Amino acid sequence: MTDSTRTWDALRLVAAFALLAVAAPAQGTAAEDDDDVVTVERAYLESMESRLERLESLFLSGGEDELGLMGLQERKLGGDTIDGLFHDPIAAASLGAGEDDSTGTDPRAFGTKFMPYYRHTKLKNDLEIDALVLFGLVRLDDELAITYEVPVAKQMDYSSVDAFKSGGGLPPGDGSGSSGGGVPSGDLESDGDSTGVGDSILRLMGKNADWRFESPFTDGGSGEVMWLFETTVPTATDDALGGEALIASPGFAIVADMPAEGSFVALMNFYDFDVWKDDGRDDVRRFRGRWFYMHPLTPPAFMAEQNPEIPDLGWLAGLYVLPEFQPVYDFESNEFSFWIGPEIGKVYDEGKIFYIKPGFGVDVDEDSERETTFEMGWRYFF
Repeated sequence: MTDSTRTWDALRLVAAFALLAVAAPAQGTAAEDDDDVVTVERAYLESMESRLERLESLFLSGGEDELGLMGLQERKLGGDTIDGLFHDPIAAASLGAGEDDSTGTDPRAFGTKFMPYYRHTKLKNDLEIDALVLFGLVRLDDELAITYEVPVAKQMDYSSVDAFKSGGGLPPGDGSGSSGGGVPSGDLESDGDSTGVGDSILRLMGKNADWRFESPFTDGGSGEVMWLFETTVPTATDDALGGEALIASPGFAIVADMPAEGSFVALMNFYDFDVWKDDGRDDVRRFRGRWFYMHPLTPPAFMAEQNPEIPDLGWLAGLYVLPEFQPVYDFESNEFSFWIGPEIGKVYDEGKIFYIKPGFGVDVDEDSERETTFEMGWRYFF
C-alpha cells in the first residue's frame, strides 16, 4: 500500500466517522417523534459504527488483503462495494441486514418480494399440467423469512394417459410436487381433465451469522449455511390436482460466492416424508435437491444510470442465467430422476425481473418422470 493510497484512505475514514458523528444527533432527534423509527435507525447506526471500527482496525494494521476481503464480503452481502461505506453511510449500515440482491435469486437475501409464475409440465406418460402459481417471500426479520407457493389455477389433462384410458387411474407422482399421482380411476373426471386449486407449499428459511464462512471458490467471497423447513399442505380442490397428503420437508442449504461478479452457487436439499395421507395414496419418502448456479451476464440499466462508469447496454442490460438441477431419489420405489432447468432472466428495472425457464428430464424412463417443462415469471421487490 503506497503512502498516497494510505493518505487517501485515511481521509475517507475520517470523513466516514464525521458522517457518523453528524448523523447520530439527527437520528436522536427523530427518535423523539417515533419509537419505531428510532429502533430501526439505531440499528443502522450501530451496524455502521461496527463496520467502520472494523475498517479502522484493518487500515491501521496495514492489512491490504484483509481490507480487500472485507470489501468483497460486504459487497456480496448487501450489494454495495466498500466505497459505499463512504458515499452512503445509511446504505452501508444496512449491509447484510437481509435486503435483496439485484435479481431476487440469492437465498441469503430476505427482502420481501412477490414472484408469480406460470409453468407447463409434460410427463413421459403424456400427462400435461398447467399451473398459475402465486409465489412470494415475506421477511420476518434479518435471519428468518417465509415463502409461500399457491397454485391458484391448475389444470391437469390426463386424457392421453394410457393408464387412464384403460381405467387404471394415474401412476405415482413425479416427485416434484407438481402432479397428483396415484389417483384411482373412480376419482378422475370422465373427460380426462381436472381444473382447480392445487396443493400449497410453505417454507421457513433461517440463517445465522455464526454459520457464515469464506467461500472456497473465490478469494474474499462469502458463504453461508441455512436451515430450511418446507411443508406441502393439501389444499387441492380436486383429487387429481394434489397429493392428499401433508408432507414435511426438513432441509438445509449451502450458498457460496463464485469468482464472477455477482455469481453464486446454492445447494438446497430436502428430505420429504408424509405426516398424514389419504389411505389410497402412496407413502412419501424421498430426497429432493434443488441446486442452482447464478451467473450475471450484464449489469442492469439502473446501475448504469447511477454510475457513469458502467456502460448502458440497452436491451442487453440486466441479463443473467440461472441453471437449476433437481436430483430426486425415491426411497419407496428406489428410483432416481434428474431434471435440468436453465433460467434466463432480465432485470428491466430496479426490483423488477422477468424470466423464462425451459426444462427437461435426463434419461427419462419412468412414466411419472418429467419429460419437458416451461416456466415464465416475474419478480417484484417491495
